[in-house]
Amino acid sequence: YYITKQEVASYLVLTENPIDEDGSFANRIKEFKRTLILKSLDRNDKNVSAAARELSLDPSNLRKIIKDLNITIG
Repeated sequence: YYITKQEVASYLVLTENPIDEDGSFANRIKEFKRTLILKSLDRNDKNVSAAARELSLDPSNLRKIIKDLNITIG
């Protein structure tokens, strides 16, 4: 059985607008990072070092990202 172009195309159709209200792709990426980090911090009881391990990041880099994204821990 071969997959047709039409079948592939049906999986690639976007169900929602890929651009935020402010039109910024960068903001979508920023919100994705923020959500990913917040979920990791929740899973690791707000422990930045443990979250960094889970995300395969150096703890100092994660702290910088947390500061850049204005994430409050505590």
